[in-house]
Amino acid sequence: MPLRTKVIALLVVMFCLFVGTDVTIQRNVFLPEFQQLERDEATKDIVRCREALAREVEHLGFFCQDWASWDDTYEFVLDGNEDYVTDNLVDETYIDAKLDLIFVVDLEGRVVGGTAFDSQKQKEIAVREFPRERLPTNAPLLQHATLESNIKGIMMTDHGPLMVASYPVITSENKGPIRGTLIMGRLLTERIAEQLREQTRVDLHMWPVTDTAMPEEDRVALGALSPSNLESIVERGDNLLAAYSASPDIHGAPVVLLRADVPREISRKGQSAMRFATSSVFVAGFATLIVLLVLTQWSVVGPISRLTKHATGISASGDLNAQLKMERSDEVGVLAGEFDLMVTRLAELQRSLVDASRKAGKAEVASDVLHNVGNVLNSVNVSATKAVEQVRDIGVADVAEVAKLLRQHKDDLGAFLNDDEKGKLIPSFLDELGTHLVDEQGTALEELKSLAANVDHIKEVVNMQQEYAKAADVFEVVHLRSVVDDAVRINDAAMRRHGVHLEVNAGDLPDVRTDSHRVLQIVVNLLSNAKYATSAANHSDKAIRVEASADDDANRVSIQVSDNGVGIAPENLTRIFSHGYTTREKGHGFGLHSAAIAAKELGGTLTAESDGPGHGATFVLELPFDMVPAAI
Repeated sequence: MPLRTKVIALLVVMFCLFVGTDVTIQRNVFLPEFQQLERDEATKDIVRCREALAREVEHLGFFCQDWASWDDTYEFVLDGNEDYVTDNLVDETYIDAKLDLIFVVDLEGRVVGGTAFDSQKQKEIAVREFPRERLPTNAPLLQHATLESNIKGIMMTDHGPLMVASYPVITSENKGPIRGTLIMGRLLTERIAEQLREQTRVDLHMWPVTDTAMPEEDRVALGALSPSNLESIVERGDNLLAAYSASPDIHGAPVVLLRADVPREISRKGQSAMRFATSSVFVAGFATLIVLLVLTQWSVVGPISRLTKHATGISASGDLNAQLKMERSDEVGVLAGEFDLMVTRLAELQRSLVDASRKAGKAEVASDVLHNVGNVLNSVNVSATKAVEQVRDIGVADVAEVAKLLRQHKDDLGAFLNDDEKGKLIPSFLDELGTHLVDEQGTALEELKSLAANVDHIKEVVNMQQEYAKAADVFEVVHLRSVVDDAVRINDAAMRRHGVHLEVNAGDLPDVRTDSHRVLQIVVNLLSNAKYATSAANHSDKAIRVEASADDDANRVSIQVSDNGVGIAPENLTRIFSHGYTTREKGHGFGLHSAAIAAKELGGTLTAESDGPGHGATFVLELPFDMVPAAI
């Protein structure tokens, strides 16, 4: 297909995508935004209604408190005088204050004055929850322990929800002692609902939660509310949102369901605006498409076609000296010039990359050698230091002192050894000294053997790296338990110096055919890292455990090194094997990388496991093997 046709097709597709994207954005971004705005407004409306109802309860509380902290009420509880009743507890009080209950109760729960009164129907009523003679002394509304105590809220009665306020009866100066309790109540009727509608300018509906006449859809919405989800928004068709909330009673349980009906004006206006915007975008996009087609043909398609032919010619001929020499001052001309320059420098750049790769490979091998030799040199230094200390403390000064005494008594040596107190001690001293020297000699020889073995191992490390550089692996019959023991021995002195308890559970491992020095170097590296991890954790019980086992059925051997050190973060369990990556302050990140490569070249794997920082780590080396038959 010609480039011109492709460009036209591309621009048409871009135009369709542009228009489609605009429509999608409007539908998936702006429309949800409009809908969210509506939901936010609905939420604000229902919250405002709930708060308005709470304010009604607060206003009732102010009125109740005013009566409760009044000397006349205080005296009335004490003497029950009729003047208080005729002046205050009359029908007009209930009607004017729109109260449906006033109860004055003494400390024994006896109702001193007041009654339940339907302020709308203007007649006394009986409320089952408020007996006219006496209230239980443990009734929630009577529990006032301090002068500042108060109880306000809503409670369900046999006449429906009742807003109540309860205050202790005290003097006008807000002093005690408390003489009783004043309770005022106001039924949540349609009159209250209308009053809330006027206050909030919201189409509000209220139902007691026990109302059997509550619509089923509202009952479902009530079930979706919870202490952690105080508001719920339900779509009622395309034109209405229903916002729900529930007001709790004095015990915290839902008692009244509130519903605010909110018209969906924002969505309707938003959709009209989006339709107009979509039409405008389509017209503008189509005009832009025509202009782009003309400009693209003149400024892009022609020059790019020429540049393409030139690049194809270079690819076919391999001639990096060919030049396009396009004389243009725009971006395409700059691109053609840079293309010519790029082709000229390409060969030189390739040579530079090859040289850099070779140098990087040599540097990595050298780093591995230094790290592996460094691990063994630590043990060499420890063994040498201990051997020097053994020789220093071998007791030569005591031998010289005995020789001095013997020279002084050479003429009477027999009498000196038999009669002199010091002389009598010399035979036993020489006997003990001989035993001590033999022990010290043995210890020093062991350390020197260890020193010699470690020096030999350094030679093997260097030889191994040299062989590795030559890509010539040497496989031989190896007793794996000996390899594990050698690795432990190399690190033993360092472990003791750092106070690390090292436990080995290798069992009876088979003789296998593998590269013993690579396996040894991997285990030495793992033990060294485990030692650093336990030291960094600063535990009093630093511990490392080495476990090795063979699975004859799977023909694989597993060597595990576990520690109770600093642990490894989950995101670092694979990164620690990357070249140059380390979590240790003075680490260089070569050891584990080299060990992982060695394990892979032996046909095995090296993995890390950890439950996270502070929980230690386990490194697992798995290697395949062909078991060597035992000699008959």
